[in-house]
Amino acid sequence: MPESSVDGFQASVTRCGVKDVTRRLVGLVGGLRSRAAKAGEVPKTDTSTTRIKATVAADGTVTPTDAPVTRRVLSSHNAAALRQMLEAVVTVPGATGLSAAITGYRVAGKTGTGKVVRAGHYQPGEVASFVGMAPADAPRYVIGVFAYTPGGNGGLVAGPAFRDMMTFTLGHYAVPPTGTKRPKFHVYP
Repeated sequence: MPESSVDGFQASVTRCGVKDVTRRLVGLVGGLRSRAAKAGEVPKTDTSTTRIKATVAADGTVTPTDAPVTRRVLSSHNAAALRQMLEAVVTVPGATGLSAAITGYRVAGKTGTGKVVRAGHYQPGEVASFVGMAPADAPRYVIGVFAYTPGGNGGLVAGPAFRDMMTFTLGHYAVPPTGTKRPKFHVYP
């Protein structure tokens, strides 16, 4: 039975040092899907992408489930900067993740649209995604939504599903509304 992306990621954290884990994170963020598509394979990036966002939400640390050791793979400063940048996706007018916003909470996340490749050929349809965290100023939960759609568009397809799931989660676990103002972003054309 093949191991899942999360199990494989956790196993690599256990087997490898911080440099290798950092390289894996950078590789996943930096375009694993496009490299795999060129090779004719589709990687299991949904759980890996969620794992990366969870690392950013956890102030740059990864805690593998098979080992109670926490390793820093990203500086606290860089994790905080990434969280703040990911808030722009949900707050800046015209941004792709506006549909993931939750009233009263700061939300950070990333939309995505990817092609499906089988046997080295693109297939009809696309995979739309939104992976986000809330509250962005003190993250408690990370949720990833992935949907196979005729036309992709992660913000319009996966954003509302994320919003509904995260709204339920925050309410269910009685997470109080965000106590800080969201950052102001200056976007230049």
